[in-house]
Amino acid sequence: MRVPWCLLLLFVLIPSIFAGVGLEASTDRKEYKPGEMVRVDISGPPNARVGVEIRDPEHRLLFIKELKLDEKGRGSFEFCLSKTAVPGNYTIYLATPGAFTKVVFWVVSNQTLEAREVNVMLVFENAASEPVRKVLIDIGGLRYSVEEGFLNLKLREGVYPLKLICGKCIISIGNLDVRENGEYKVILPLYKVRLIFRDTLGNPVKGLSVKLSGGCGSFSGVTGDEGWVEFKNVPLGSYELVYDGVSKILEVEGDVELELKVSKSIPVWVWYVVVVVVAIVAYVVVKRVFSRKSTQSVEEDF
Repeated sequence: MRVPWCLLLLFVLIPSIFAGVGLEASTDRKEYKPGEMVRVDISGPPNARVGVEIRDPEHRLLFIKELKLDEKGRGSFEFCLSKTAVPGNYTIYLATPGAFTKVVFWVVSNQTLEAREVNVMLVFENAASEPVRKVLIDIGGLRYSVEEGFLNLKLREGVYPLKLICGKCIISIGNLDVRENGEYKVILPLYKVRLIFRDTLGNPVKGLSVKLSGGCGSFSGVTGDEGWVEFKNVPLGSYELVYDGVSKILEVEGDVELELKVSKSIPVWVWYVVVVVVAIVAYVVVKRVFSRKSTQSVEEDF
């Protein structure tokens, strides 16, 4: 949950003086049209000062104020929506020392309020037209978990902005234009990354640990017998690629297939064998030289 920093100061940094007393709030309706007035009723600690923020579906700050509750711990305020307010999920954050709460309301266009409801089945696929499972999707400000590659929803006719939520990363997909009952296919910006590793002699490198990490997710694997590792459903974005002590930046804007060179180091035991062989050869050569000199010396004496 993303909590505005200025509200955190109110209920984290300031000592609690109203221990055990909660903070509650509600709106007079759950749905509004652009230009309408939103009334918010609050109950909490008597005479408490309450900080308020209202943010739109893009988490942009629309309204901020501080108000004081009465002796019974009650208060209210009104907020007028802009005539150009975007449809979606709006959040009201409220905080006082020792307590915090939030309220969500929905803003719809005039056309949406008059539109009929339709039954839709959203089918989610990656760039390779493969089913995508276990992803988080934002549809018009509301988030849904896609477990099996599809969603069955009842939506009003209209246009809904779509976003893919990947960790700290929010990727805009486009708009979903809902007009009638039926199946709608949604292509997500998820790609395949295939990395092939070879040594300086051109041989595949087996058993190499590879990690791909960024704001949109982390992936790790080990190369197989043919020296490659593959990551599926990698979101669009910039990633740090780490392997064999090397770090590189990899931009994923589509399917990636990349061949990389790995410096093949010689194992320590090989160096020991080389040293022993060299020592033996040197010993044999020196021995032969001294043997020849001894033979020549004996012949001269005779």
